[in-house]
Amino acid sequence: RGVGRTESVTSLASGKSLQVPYFQKLCWVCEEIGYPYEYADIVGARLLGLEEANRSINTVDGKIPTIDELAEFITLAFIRVTDFADLLLVILDDFHFIDSLSWKVLRLLWDWGKKLIFLCVTRSHDKQTVRRMSLARRWSAAGQLTVTDIPLGPLEVNEMRDLMANMLGYDKASIGDTLCLEMFEKSGGMPVFAIEVLENVKRNSLFMLDENGMLTWKSSEEREKVQSLASGGAVVEELFLNRFDSLENSVRQILQACAVLGMEFNLSEVLQIHPNVDPNDVEEAIDVAVSEHILIQNLQQDENEELPTDSNMFVTNFEESLPRTLQDQESAVWSEFDDRQFQFSHAMWRNSVLKTMLKQRRIEIHRLIAESMEKDRFFIMESSDTSTLLTLFDHWKSCGEFCKAAPLALAVGFRLEQWESSLQSLDLYVDALNMFLDTETQQRKDGPLNDAQIEKLAVAPPAALDLILRLLIRIGKCHSFLGNQKRYSDVFQDAYKLLIRSPWARTMSRTLVLPILCGLCLSSMQAPETTEQSLVFETDMVRKFVSEARKDGNPIHVCRALAMEGAVQARRGHFEKALESQKALERV
Repeated sequence: RGVGRTESVTSLASGKSLQVPYFQKLCWVCEEIGYPYEYADIVGARLLGLEEANRSINTVDGKIPTIDELAEFITLAFIRVTDFADLLLVILDDFHFIDSLSWKVLRLLWDWGKKLIFLCVTRSHDKQTVRRMSLARRWSAAGQLTVTDIPLGPLEVNEMRDLMANMLGYDKASIGDTLCLEMFEKSGGMPVFAIEVLENVKRNSLFMLDENGMLTWKSSEEREKVQSLASGGAVVEELFLNRFDSLENSVRQILQACAVLGMEFNLSEVLQIHPNVDPNDVEEAIDVAVSEHILIQNLQQDENEELPTDSNMFVTNFEESLPRTLQDQESAVWSEFDDRQFQFSHAMWRNSVLKTMLKQRRIEIHRLIAESMEKDRFFIMESSDTSTLLTLFDHWKSCGEFCKAAPLALAVGFRLEQWESSLQSLDLYVDALNMFLDTETQQRKDGPLNDAQIEKLAVAPPAALDLILRLLIRIGKCHSFLGNQKRYSDVFQDAYKLLIRSPWARTMSRTLVLPILCGLCLSSMQAPETTEQSLVFETDMVRKFVSEARKDGNPIHVCRALAMEGAVQARRGHFEKALESQKALERV
């Protein structure tokens, strides 16, 4: 978030506010740690979405950086930028969702970093978390780092009393065991549930002090009303829906749009999908949601706030070390006003808002958001940052627009493959392919398509079939990179079945036909067991591959096809034919 924006910090040396653009800082870091400036463009454009970064740069010295090389650069850059600090606390929420690049960076920081404390918040029984934390514990046992587990269970009854006293403003001695147990049972001891129950009590003034100075219900009717609510998570949803229904209709509609935008969003994004609503009314509605604690505003650091002395020295040094061309360069800020950033105070609130919406209304808002993103003058699929493309993919996917979503999945997935993140690419490709299948017949990553799926996909319109085949080709390549040769073979066989069963087969581009034939030949040649039947199949596929490659005319395809033809003929003992293929290859 914050595309193209700059960070405002105060320099003690000059006594004035200094604008430090993120991209200039990246260039400075490259110089400081001895990396080519291309890394600033690649990381700035692909990972951070900075407008000033050159999006056409993908290589360093003619080579695309591997995910390990990117992780090393990010790690060294982080260490250099933070080396003024005496201690660093890195907080990672939802650690169970961490991606492979971030995990590699963390591992390098554990090895190379100093003065670091990591606070990782995660689900206790998530398989990915258990696997990675077990690795961290092995490092801890080897003396490489110290790992401490802090299990967070439900509140105890006495802790519930402390929470009630703090929230309601009463002395702990005035809160009896019975009332404490009632709140504990209603919330299950979960802090987030307990807070919402107590917020409801406080908002509606349901408690009072009796003649003995003990906290009690104002009326038995109010007590019964709260007691009739469901327990645990359900009580929160029920209380929230009551709060939501009490809001003005205009506020509810704006909140619904915010929920579709995501957990976090900018004011500008909300305004963009409400072009016919007065911006002041939109802001007012959001402010109401903030006052109800449904939304939280993410406040930026005040530009006049003083930073620690060492930090200001770092900023001053950074300003002086910039090349003059970068110091004179103005940051491109597209917004005409100071944008505001918000997030839902809890994922449950967002989910509850989404549940209040009709499916068609959700689709309408997703479509509005997707269309407004595509109309943005800065949006170009080939050069837009990965986060933007994934967000757009999610919106088109939610609309059920396969032909809009699939090209985005292919674009993002190919980038991830270049960074050796084939597992993430595979998930994305399968996610897109599933859009075209019924819920009952959805594709599984660990098995081939069944006949019902093949038949459904084969009758897809030409444009959709083109995308389906491209997704299958990329899925197959991901399986090959991950070492799953059986799935690699299954996927290319699925693609070939589609190709021969589709009524549009004759109109398919050779850019699709050739990779499918090539994949089939390779998978057959790499099979662990060879039978006469498989050799006949190989020979037939190679013959078709050579024929299509010659029609295409691309010498690379022709050479690959002839090389495979020679290998297959040699495997069958037809050495004269194999030599003929070799000579034909040499002529090309």
